[in-house]
Amino acid sequence: MGRYGQMAQLDHRGYHTNGQDGTNELSYLILEAARDCQTPHHTITVRVHEGTPEALMLKALEVVKTGIGMPAFVGTSLTSST
Repeated sequence: MGRYGQMAQLDHRGYHTNGQDGTNELSYLILEAARDCQTPHHTITVRVHEGTPEALMLKALEVVKTGIGMPAFVGTSLTSST
């Protein structure tokens, strides 16, 4: 596999199947680890929907401000099947 052969995508699902927001303590810990470690891998994606907590968005923006190119933001809706 080579030096850069092992990559992973960490995608935090924005909501539960019942429509409730899926943000939890792990959501914040993942963002804090990305901010503090500033490694280029593993890629982190935050799924954003109308119920995304402002605190999570602010934490994600802290990571963006570091310049590491993460997290990615993907808009989703409660009517999405994915």
